Amino acid sequence: ALMMKDAILALKAVCFGIGDVVDSSVIKMGLWPPASIERASDSAALRDSHVVITGGNRGVGFETARQFVRAGSRVTLACRNTDAALKAVEQLVDEERCDRRALRVIALDLADLSSAKKSADALGQVDILIANAGVMFPRGDAASSDGYDLTIQTNFLTHALLTNALLDRGRLSRCVLLSSVSHHAGRVTSWTSTAATSPSTWGMWKRYCESKLASRLYAGELHRRLAVDAVSVDPGISSSMLGVEFFSHWWTGVGLLPSAWRTKILRCVLRSPADSARLVFWAAASAPAGSHVTAYRTRRV
Repeated sequence: ALMMKDAILALKAVCFGIGDVVDSSVIKMGLWPPASIERASDSAALRDSHVVITGGNRGVGFETARQFVRAGSRVTLACRNTDAALKAVEQLVDEERCDRRALRVIALDLADLSSAKKSADALGQVDILIANAGVMFPRGDAASSDGYDLTIQTNFLTHALLTNALLDRGRLSRCVLLSSVSHHAGRVTSWTSTAATSPSTWGMWKRYCESKLASRLYAGELHRRLAVDAVSVDPGISSSMLGVEFFSHWWTGVGLLPSAWRTKILRCVLRSPADSARLVFWAAASAPAGSHVTAYRTRRV
């Protein structure tokens, strides 16, 4: 019965995923985003605000940081690889001609729960927290040192702990949690390493779906139970490293091609990280609290 339910959920997610690829084609034709979204992003209100982006050193996170830099925000990149984050900062300074003092890097290891509390202490007041970082097919041990499944902990648990720690300290005004179209295939189960499914592609993808479902539900419950200004957003399947990795695992033909060719092919089909970042930026700047944002629709969680 559980296998049948998983299969039905997976089919549902595939259907939504196909729709997402179609959306990407619409974006590439210049028919998205709607003008209403562009006008609703009030950049003036974001000037001098403090925005923290987890995993902001590449992909959608990096392009989201670029959007906030252009809006005049102070941006902190919270990353495990601080060297890569510092290089990302220098790239933003060089390309956007922004003040280096408006950009900051702190260490955050999402595979370590204790790192969340340390980061919360170091961050100070945060106007917007964007829980962007994530993994889909982790390499090596599937369990974290805390005893949880690595994908679940990286994508959701440590983000939730960081959010709670900032809220407990009265230092967070708004949080944005990145979900995914794959949340439709999610089914919340036990998240300890001993209860984790097999390290197969299917098993890892199921845990990814669970983590994205949890992120969406968490945003809704933060608003419903605690009146926290929280939203979730599905930025779409982009040609970031995570998107390329997804298709490389599922589509053998892409997986066999050299990395450079895989990226070129997928860039022709999928939306760019910059396009996805524009939706994340709008969700952070303008989406109603307690809502779930997709490319064409904003609704209550």
